Amino acid sequence: NRRLICFGIGLILCVSSSAVATLRDVPADIVTIQAAINVSADGDTVLVAPGTYVENLEFGARSIRLLSSGGSASTILQPEFAGLTFVHFGGGGSQTEFAGFTLDGGSMTHVIDVSSSQPWIHNNTIVNHVSYNSNSTEIGSYSGDPLIEFNLFIHNRSIVGVGIF
Repeated sequence: NRRLICFGIGLILCVSSSAVATLRDVPADIVTIQAAINVSADGDTVLVAPGTYVENLEFGARSIRLLSSGGSASTILQPEFAGLTFVHFGGGGSQTEFAGFTLDGGSMTHVIDVSSSQPWIHNNTIVNHVSYNSNSTEIGSYSGDPLIEFNLFIHNRSIVGVGIF
């Protein structure tokens, strides 16, 4: 009887401890933002310190929060591979949040690409994006349902037009 009770208590502790969200600090705990995204599970928060980070970000199907601790004026993302999508949300992510960054530069068709997910994209600045394709979208969504609020678009250009699709 005692063994059964101890087993039950142990099982409850294991289940409850696995449900706790983890806070991951970049670069204090993990050097790159993408590495922090890769090790995060649904419900986790990646908190990015002010600075300039040269990365393209892939969220996949994760439902995580990616936030800057200093806001978009002091937390800058620049693409490592200028011709690829800068930030991609795909395959789920109904509780994903992306906030407080300046996305600076690049020559891709989409700065932020949303595919089959529902991220909340807010309080970001997209600046100095140039597309040499016929048109360009700063935030593009295909079969997704993003909530886009309070983002600032400055000095972005393409051959035909720039916008949100």
